[in-house]
Parts: sequence; structure tokens; C-alpha cells
Amino acid sequence: LRLHGLGWDQGHHFHPDERRIAEAVATISFSPLQLDPKFYAYGSFPFYLTRLTVAALRPLAPHTSTYDLAIQVGRGLGAVWGVATVVLLGFLGRRLYGDTVGLLAAGLLAVTVTHLQNCHFATNDVPLTFLVLATLRLVLAAVEQPSPWRWAMVGIAAGLAVATKVSALTLGLPVGLGVLLVAHRAGSLAAGLHAGVVAAGAAAVAFLLAQPYALLAWARFSADVLEQSRMVRQAGLYPYTHQYSGAPRLLYEVRELVLWGMGPLAGVAGFAGLLQRLRRRTPGPEWLLLAWALVFLVINASFEIKYPRYLLPLVPLLCLWGAWALHRLAHTRRWG
Repeated sequence: LRLHGLGWDQGHHFHPDERRIAEAVATISFSPLQLDPKFYAYGSFPFYLTRLTVAALRPLAPHTSTYDLAIQVGRGLGAVWGVATVVLLGFLGRRLYGDTVGLLAAGLLAVTVTHLQNCHFATNDVPLTFLVLATLRLVLAAVEQPSPWRWAMVGIAAGLAVATKVSALTLGLPVGLGVLLVAHRAGSLAAGLHAGVVAAGAAAVAFLLAQPYALLAWARFSADVLEQSRMVRQAGLYPYTHQYSGAPRLLYEVRELVLWGMGPLAGVAGFAGLLQRLRRRTPGPEWLLLAWALVFLVINASFEIKYPRYLLPLVPLLCLWGAWALHRLAHTRRWG
């Protein structure tokens, strides 16, 4: 499903973000060495992966421009990131709720329209979704069985997520809560501090390796990030954001996900499952997922610009809790 139809625009490059990302990827060169994409509205980690893949596939398409190849390869990589997200969600669901819920959650995400659609675009939203889910899964593992290498893996995943899109900074919440939970369980503040230092150090290293020009070109990087921040908070600032002027906050996001992004049945199940998990005696570690989901939803709902893809990292968790709610309904005949 994710590999089918990657040439949906017959080579006309209709997607504006794809065009700008392809320009940035084409700017990167290994001979001579030029690694600055000169574009920081999105993180550069996926740009580097795309450029490396383009270089590897160049002998198979010697007459295709780097720009065109970047879009084709980027879409293929998006499909791979998407499949990996489906598999990872299945394992997470199995660990939390058992085999049936894990398989059902993976199945729901596999056919969720918004995830399928975005897997056909050479943009950063699908790799971001995978890295966010990976970070959350690794935090759960690090809380259950604390060790320096587990917290280092948490930091690496979080750092790569931020190097994909700055909105991944919200992962600081579940990581921080996980550190506090470790300190509480161990009865030692030192244990929590050690975990936090390891995770923060690994995140910083991973981020700087995956997006070095955040530091080397700080003025341009910060300007691009601030421009995006202004854009999402002011509908109508640019011609392509006028359609969101006056859109209701939160209700708009929920409506779009339920009606179009996930579909009515999966969408209602997802939000019903989320509400049920909030009012049950949910185990402590699972609150790391719930806390991130709620904060991420509220932050995005506060924006005046409401592109549905902004909520893509939330969709796997909604599929997970929707699968849990449907499984419970099938066995108890009630939602609560």
C-alpha cells in the first residue's frame, strides 16, 4: 500500500514541500564536500539519508537529475519509514496490551488514510512519526530496566527526532518524566540524574551529528525556525494559510482526524480509547505516552495553522488506544 502509486503526480512535482526539500537535498554534495542544506524549516537528518541513498542509486539512473531523484528516493524512503512505524506499533501494542491488540493496532495504522497518504510524500512527517514512536518505546524500556545504554538509546532517538523536525522537542516531557520515575523507583536522586545526563548527552550528540548546521549556521537556523513558529501562530501571514483563519481550536483537529484522517470508525475508537485510558488506573509508565499525547495535541491545537499532517505523530497512539478499546468492547460489550 505504501509503495504503490509513488508516482502519483506523473513527475510534475505538485507537492510544494517536496520541491523545496529536493532543492535542499540537491544542494548537499559529497564531492566536493558541501553538507549545508541552507534550509532549516525542516530538520536535515532525512535530507542526509536521502542524499546518501541518491548517491548509492546514481549508477542506476545516470541521466536523472539529483533534484528529480531526490523526490523519487524520498518517496521510497517515506514508504519504508511508514512500514517500520506499523511494525513498531505492533510490538508496542503487544508489549502493553497483548498480541491481539498489538496486531489490531498495526492493522489499523496500516490502512489509516492520513498515514498512507503522507507515506507517498518525500517530506519529514513520516520519519518524524517513526522516531517519536521509537523514542516513546525506548523510554518505556529504559524505565522498566534502567541502564546507561538504554538511556543512551532514548537520547539518540530523541536527538534524531529533533533533527527531523523541531516539534519533536515535546519528547522532553516523557523523557523527563521517565527520569523522575526511575529516581522514584530507585529511591535515589542520583540514579535519576545519571539517567537524565546520559539521555541528554546522547540526544545532543545525535542532534549535532544529524543537523550540524544548527550550530554552524545558527543565525540562519534560528531565523528559519522562528519564521515557522510565527507562521503557525498567525493564519493569513502567508497566502497559503488563509484557509485557516477563524478555524475552531481543538475541535477542528479532532474533526479532521475523525472524518478524514483516520475515518469515523477508527477515529472515534481512537479518541474513545484515549479518554478511557485517562480515567482508568493506568500503570505509571503508560502515563509517559498519555502525557506526551495530550501535550502534543494541545500545543498543535493552539496553532492557528492546522495542517492535518502536524498531528501525524499522534496517529499511531490513537490507533493503539483504538485497538485496545475495540478489543475491550468485543469482550465486555461496553466501552468503559
